[in-house]
Formats: sequence, C-alpha cells, structure tokens
Amino acid sequence: MQVRTLCGSLRVGSTDGAHTQARFNRPGASCILPDGTILIADIGNNLLRRMNKSGLVETIAANETRTNIIEPTGLAFVDGHIYVSDSGHNRIKSISIETMKIDKIFGNGKKGFYDGRSVDAMFSKPQGLYANQDGIYVADEGNSAIRMITKDGNVKTIVSGQGMKGPNGICLGNEDEIFITDKLNHCIYQFKDSTLRVIGGICGRCGFQDGFNSLFNSPTSITYANDGALLIVDSGNNCIRRISSDRLGVETIAGPLPTNNNDDDQVNIININNHLIHPDRLTSLQ
Repeated sequence: MQVRTLCGSLRVGSTDGAHTQARFNRPGASCILPDGTILIADIGNNLLRRMNKSGLVETIAANETRTNIIEPTGLAFVDGHIYVSDSGHNRIKSISIETMKIDKIFGNGKKGFYDGRSVDAMFSKPQGLYANQDGIYVADEGNSAIRMITKDGNVKTIVSGQGMKGPNGICLGNEDEIFITDKLNHCIYQFKDSTLRVIGGICGRCGFQDGFNSLFNSPTSITYANDGALLIVDSGNNCIRRISSDRLGVETIAGPLPTNNNDDDQVNIININNHLIHPDRLTSLQ
C-alpha cells in the first residue's frame, strides 16, 4: 500500500493553504462530509480544519473551537451535525453544519462516570466516536467504557470494564458487533452478544508481530472495510495493520518507519515522507 501526503508537512503550525502549504499540530480524527470535503481535528491547535476536493485547507468554526473545545480527539458526522469529543472538557459537542455553531452539549464537564440526561451525564477523556442512525458511540477512555448518546439525547453505557483499560477507537460491523482498540492494553476487541473478546494482540503485552499470534503497540483507531476486514492504526509501531475478515490473522499494510543504521542517528527526509510517524486515526471511505 502506498502512502501519499494529502495536506500538511513536517512543520508544526496552524496556517491554512493548499496541500503541503497547510500546517497542523497533531492532526487526529477525520471524517468525510456530504460534499466530499475532509474534516480534520487539529488536536494541538484546538481547531477543526477541512480540506476540499482541490486540496485547500481552511479552518472552520474557529470561534467555536478556540474558546469552547480543548483537545478534539474524536469526530463523527450524521444528520447534518458534526460531533466532537471535547476531551479536555470531558464532553461531546455537536456543531450544526449549517450555522457552524455548537448547538448541543453532552456531559456536564465534570470528570466522572454517570449515565442519564445530556446535562447530567459524565465522561472521562472521551476519544473516538462512531455515528449511525441509532446514535453516537463514544470510546470513553478514562472510564474504560463504551458509551452511547441515544437519539433522544440520553447517555447510556454499552460495556465497561471486562479487562478494558484504555478504549480509544471504535467502529461497528455488519452483525451487531462493536470493534474497539484498547490503547493501554495493546489489543483489539470484538463486543457482541454482551461478550467482549480479544481478536487481535495479547492484552497487556506490547510488541510488533503479524500472523495469528499478533502483537500491537498502542492501537488508537479502527475501521470496518467493505470486505469485512478491520483496519487498525498501530500508533506505537508507526503503521496500519489489517485483521482478516475471518479474524484469523493480522498483516501490516502500511509502514512501519524503517530502522535507521546511520552513525549520525538521523532518518533521511525521503524516508519520513513515505512512511508514518505516530499515526492517530483512520477515516472510512464508505
């Protein structure tokens, strides 16, 4: 699989512009809007950015995000609204695509673990989001739980504990199953029929190994592919991994950054541009 830079460069900043002229600071989650533009959570700048089909990057909802959102770690779009994990405030916020204003807030801002109405519920460092017509699924990392914001605006817990330490990424499959990356446990879960089981990696063991006895290093994001396979951001290993549709094997499909043997301990800039360094999130093209 070939890695190609769409926008941004090795330089940190917040400058808008075309393709590699744009600057980011820890870009993380992204999602595709109905018009084909790509929405990007610029975590280090506490901003939302978007790239149009021509490759032009611009900052959106700047007044809303700069003053109201700290560390936007998750993004999802459904029914005309952008949902953002406001990790620094322990909240999920909704931004109307028409007005680019925050119109709904879920969580009271206090760090905690409580289900209920949007104004009463509590989260702890919410991370990845997944949206469908049933609601918004939240990887609530600090509470080691998967939560859900229902259509009526209430928050409920889908699964908590059961060995999870740091659920960070989340997606749904085609058979009422939820897939979860556990960043702190270095493994991948499937949650189905009220049962949580490991389908990738060995819980609590960090490493890099393909095959049936796979190992991961701080996986942060997951998405469900058209063929039923799972694509995972293995952040600590600087690569993208794939779990086969039969869940029997793991392979590396992009990265990792090659080991450098130069005496000056520097990596050639050409190698950096063709590989990944601490990738964070994946965007589904479905």
